[in-house]
Amino acid sequence: MIKDIYIKKQADESQPNIILLVFIYYICSNFLTHSMSLLFKIDFFVALCSNHPTAYTSTFFGVQVTFNLLAIIYFVCRYRSALGLVWTKVRFKRIIIGLLILWPLVAWQFSNLSDFAVLQNKILDYGDGDKVIELITDFHNKIWSRLQYGTSLPGVIYTSIFGIVAPCFEEIMISGFLLNYICRKKNIIWALAIVPFCFTLLHIPAFGFGLHLLPLLWAGYTYVLIRFVTGNILFSIGAHIFVNIIVFLPKWSIAMMHFIE
Repeated sequence: MIKDIYIKKQADESQPNIILLVFIYYICSNFLTHSMSLLFKIDFFVALCSNHPTAYTSTFFGVQVTFNLLAIIYFVCRYRSALGLVWTKVRFKRIIIGLLILWPLVAWQFSNLSDFAVLQNKILDYGDGDKVIELITDFHNKIWSRLQYGTSLPGVIYTSIFGIVAPCFEEIMISGFLLNYICRKKNIIWALAIVPFCFTLLHIPAFGFGLHLLPLLWAGYTYVLIRFVTGNILFSIGAHIFVNIIVFLPKWSIAMMHFIE
């Protein structure tokens, strides 16, 4: 069953070569950040961005999302067969197995939400209104300053939107083409072993190195297994977006409290 459905029908389909994949991934993920780092060495550019921070953030976001969307459209239109996007009936049994694979990760993420709710209630239990506002502001800044677009309202909106767009690009590149490539060069066992580690390593520039990467490794295995079981990248993308939404829920809650007060 595995051989007939996965290797023959998807891994052997035409797809971009590894050099093109690396190049497109760099353009969509790191090129803009590296370019801005060079431009920030120019005093005029620093002054311009300091005087117009919202315009800078909006422009950065617009360009980055455009790069990602163009790459997604290109891959989906040209290499849909390699991603399992050609219309075929997915067996209900495989969908159930995919949901069972996703459930432990989702349950763990929801357990984190309950811990956050306890912490949020403790903050609101302070009688002093000014103290509550100060704690919420500190918490908001601590959470959102670590993310790409910062703590402002536009930054929160842009980060949230990108949290939906990025999984589409990442899953196509990693659970899609990279899984196909390793499966074709080696075998499915090698692919299932290596690809989740690649998924984790690619997040180190954004999140740093440490034990906090273990949930990312777990997520990587989950998305890859879902792609393998269902044979359709859309299920991996959907799972990734759903998990991202759960992760963002407490962040959105704090942001709403911060901006409303």
